[in-house]
Amino acid sequence: MDEFEWIDIDLNETDGDNDIQSGGQPPEGPDRKPDEEPGKKGKKGKKGKDLKDDLTTPLKLVRFVFSVAVMCAAVFLATLILSKFVLFNAYIPSASMCHTLEVEDRLFGLRMAYLFSEPERGDIVIFEHTCYEGDEEETLIKRIIGLPGDEIYIEDGTLYINDEVYEENYLAEDMVGSYGPYTVPEGCYFMMGDNRNISDDSRLWDYPYVEKDEIIARAWLKYKPSFKLIK
Repeated sequence: MDEFEWIDIDLNETDGDNDIQSGGQPPEGPDRKPDEEPGKKGKKGKKGKDLKDDLTTPLKLVRFVFSVAVMCAAVFLATLILSKFVLFNAYIPSASMCHTLEVEDRLFGLRMAYLFSEPERGDIVIFEHTCYEGDEEETLIKRIIGLPGDEIYIEDGTLYINDEVYEENYLAEDMVGSYGPYTVPEGCYFMMGDNRNISDDSRLWDYPYVEKDEIIARAWLKYKPSFKLIK
């Protein structure tokens, strides 16, 4: 009878390929990066994100262009409303209103200044008027001197309104000459420039009286070359 050979087996020894680490994690293999979570594949996620960006980029561009167009349209509409119904942008081409307004000054006039009130003596106004027979209508800026019903005349440089001397502290220099008398019709105004000795105004015009409907705006704010309220 053959003799058996006894072999000692160490139960603590196992095959290295089946070794389970103490942390309970599977061994790192060639198909998975050490920091990669199980069940996730980076390349697939990146491709999905790129595809989403490709789809949304044209939409974002369309939205941006639409927003810019809406903003430009709003600015244009606001500017149109302001210039048509609120403000009148004026340029001073001559010295007839010096020194209140100098040549090349720029200013804003209020279009709605007389919507609920009447023009007053001393107001500087912008208006459209035909001054001489055969001439076309002009846009002018002058100071209101005579109101409806006033009797006006100038004697040796002194201005009389309804037989009373009218003092003016805004003239470029003392006025010379004699003019009038003038009786201002109802609904009309008598205009004169502050630079009285060179101003072409109601004293000289064939049609000296400006109707209220011809008044466009009351001069309000000079903005060039500097800011100043107009009085």
